[in-house]
Amino acid sequence: MGTRGTSATRACSRISLTRVGRSVAVSLGPGEMMNLVIPWDTRDVSPGDYRISAYASVVPGETHVGDNMFSDGVVSLLAHDVVVVDVTPYTHWVYQGLSANISVEVENKRSVAENVTVTLYYNITAHQTIGLLNTSVLPEENQTVTFTWNTKGVLYCHNYTITAVASIPIDSNLSDNTLSDGGIKVRLLGDVNGDRKVDGKDIVKIAIDFGLCAF
Repeated sequence: MGTRGTSATRACSRISLTRVGRSVAVSLGPGEMMNLVIPWDTRDVSPGDYRISAYASVVPGETHVGDNMFSDGVVSLLAHDVVVVDVTPYTHWVYQGLSANISVEVENKRSVAENVTVTLYYNITAHQTIGLLNTSVLPEENQTVTFTWNTKGVLYCHNYTITAVASIPIDSNLSDNTLSDGGIKVRLLGDVNGDRKVDGKDIVKIAIDFGLCAF
């Protein structure tokens, strides 16, 4: 921004940055310079290369306006996209109070390493979570994390759909961050045959299998 004349008054101008979409009003005295740091929120900006330009608005009495615009430097915005590829329970049922393991596979589809937060739900509608794990995933890498679900206090005699959600600070495609796959039934302890009650049939089942060993 160039000003001419002998006036010693301060010039007030508004600095605008294209692509950043921000403007800041500054007041400068004669011959004074100021460095501005303006943050750019890129969450809603498409990936690509962007040239940053700054424009200083014309102040009263300014005659040299050819230097009020300046363009310098290119900022490359890289795409970010993580995907939940698979949700796999290690068992399809568990007695209430015992634990079940579930693995979640996530994929980093882009060329930037990501710190991914994986949240696992047994009832996502009610925001009932199994747990949360953080993992670092390299570009174009798949990684599996394993959760242990402690079912103490979980309502028994219900089938639960397991849902995984992967999140990063900026993601260009949120449609593939959530996957519901696989269900686990929580049984009442002692309900051996899974008929939602503990009775003589369970005792018979135990008697038949008494002494058997699994290897």
